[in-house]
Amino acid sequence: MQTYSSRRPLSSPTQGPIATCISTLRELAPGAKVLHRALRDASRHIARIDDPRRDTLKSEWSTYTKRYKSIVDDTDVAAGKLAAVINVYLALQANTREGQEASMITELSTLQSELDGYNYVFSGPCANLRSNVETFYLKLVDPTGDRREHERAALFTAPLDIHSENTSQPQESQPEPLVQGGVPANSTPRRMWGLLTERLPTFYATPSLQSPTTVENSLTHAQATAVNVFAQAGQDHTHILHRQHTDGATSPIHSSTRTLVASEKPVVDVVIASIKDILLSLGTQGPQLGVFRELTLHLKNEIKAYLQVLQSANAFPTPEKRIALANMQGRVARSSAHWRTCASALTDGYSRIQK
Repeated sequence: MQTYSSRRPLSSPTQGPIATCISTLRELAPGAKVLHRALRDASRHIARIDDPRRDTLKSEWSTYTKRYKSIVDDTDVAAGKLAAVINVYLALQANTREGQEASMITELSTLQSELDGYNYVFSGPCANLRSNVETFYLKLVDPTGDRREHERAALFTAPLDIHSENTSQPQESQPEPLVQGGVPANSTPRRMWGLLTERLPTFYATPSLQSPTTVENSLTHAQATAVNVFAQAGQDHTHILHRQHTDGATSPIHSSTRTLVASEKPVVDVVIASIKDILLSLGTQGPQLGVFRELTLHLKNEIKAYLQVLQSANAFPTPEKRIALANMQGRVARSSAHWRTCASALTDGYSRIQK
């Protein structure tokens, strides 16, 4: 999947400003979708943190997810409104007959007033959200605040890329070998089980010689012993020995039910890495969200220039004014292809895409 971690300016000397805005829109939609998913995934990971502050952290993070969703929802509305104005503007461009200047002035003035009411400022809320998420990140990696400035300075020293469909899945890590009685804990499952069976009660191997009550107590003790062995060996998670019951009687534990779960990356490390990626993505999307304000200004400026020439030609219909109006109509016609593509990018390429 294409990544969206590099910042791109809203204007470029190699292409027109409207074309650059269209490119930004096409990048912003999939980036917003991936980021929204990452925020939700981080919430699920935070709910599994072994931390006394877990409930507070989860509640705080949920507000960040809601705030980002609100920003995205607002941009969807903005995209729809801008597309509607552009489509009306494109329809009006067909009315270039002489003597229709007064009607065009009225229509374009209405569009200009509509655009004046569009105060699309999404970069600021996104920057504020990023600042709050950064504070959350620092609080998580350094609860005491002793290393807060060091962590802030090192926050972006090793950029990670959030823009992947697999960012919500923690990467498998190889735990460092831990020695238990001279045997590496992660060498092979067979050695681990050998270490375990050495410590299990001897009567575990012959449950049929014991009474049901004794077997029940023995198995409970065996399970506790298994937990201790795996904990000492550095294993984070295990599947304890599982008993199969048939017709109400306890049957011997089959070897096929004895499973050892591979070591997992600590949940808090997964959360920290995920939040670091989210911070990078918010830092990228902040400037990109300025595309709606940028497009509004470009459209307002073009309509304003068109209006001025129309009003002048209508008030003083001299040959020179008529020539100026014809030249202006030619410029507007040449830009119509960009605006038509822009309207499509705002709707089909952005607002109608689920994020």
